[in-house]
Amino acid sequence: NYFTAIEGALNTSFLQGMRDRMHVFFPSDPAECAYTAVLAFRAALQVIIDSGDSEITPSKIRSAALGLEIEAPGGRVRIEPTNGHVHKVPRIGVLGPSGQFDVVWTAKERIAPDPFPLRGIEEAVSHIRRTFIMGQGRGE
Repeated sequence: NYFTAIEGALNTSFLQGMRDRMHVFFPSDPAECAYTAVLAFRAALQVIIDSGDSEITPSKIRSAALGLEIEAPGGRVRIEPTNGHVHKVPRIGVLGPSGQFDVVWTAKERIAPDPFPLRGIEEAVSHIRRTFIMGQGRGE
C-alpha cells in the first residue's frame, strides 16, 4: 500500500522526518502504518478534547477513532467503525534501476479491510493436515 514515491505534502514531511530523525531513507509500509496509527491516535484525542470530556481512557480513544478519516503519508484513510482496521488505497510498484519502487498502478478508491478472511480457510487447513500432519507431504 505504501511507497516512498507517493506524491503529497504529508508524505514529503514523513520522509523528511524519517531521514532527519531516524536516519531511515526508505521507510517501509509498516513504518508508514505505524506513523498513520499515531496520526489516528492524535485525531481521536482531539475528538475527545473537542467534546469537552476531560477523562481520556483507552476505550474512549478507540471509540473516537472508529469511523475517522485522516490524511496519512500514503493518502487519505478511513478507520472502519466495525473492526478498527483501515480502508486504504492499494497500489502496485515496480522496482526501478535506482533501487526504489515506482508506482505503476493506483486504485481509484480505498478498499474496505478484510482482516479476517474466512473464505476457503477450511479447505486450506484440510490441505495442510493432509500434506504435512498426516505424512502425505513426505511421500508416505
